[in-house]
Amino acid sequence: MLYRETHKLLDDLAEATIDGTRKETMELFVSVPLLIIDDLGMRKLPMTAAEDLLEIVMRRYERASTLLTSNRPVDDWGKLLGDAAAVSAMLDRLLHHGHVLKCGPRSWRTKLDTPEQLPMIRPERRDGTSPTEPL
Repeated sequence: MLYRETHKLLDDLAEATIDGTRKETMELFVSVPLLIIDDLGMRKLPMTAAEDLLEIVMRRYERASTLLTSNRPVDDWGKLLGDAAAVSAMLDRLLHHGHVLKCGPRSWRTKLDTPEQLPMIRPERRDGTSPTEPL
């Protein structure tokens, strides 16, 4: 499994292109069993973002799992990445065997409004007793 924020993944690829290790870096991105690309659209992306993401998705298609997160509507991705055709091809591959999970307009981080609604986490010993109980 490999996790990268979108801008970091694309920065890594750009740096690899400059230092001559793009092939090896791309091989890492396409060969890992699960690639998580997080927060598409949260930061300004390079001009090559659409082509780079499409290459990664195309090379992973039907070979490995890819999880991509964004709080931006899919309809905005063409404008966001600056290449509607590349985004269409990328989405075609992602959605062919994929599942879309829509979490709604509110962040899961703020779903619970008050501290009283937070679940209580009670530590346990390996034997199942509470650390506050005498042994």
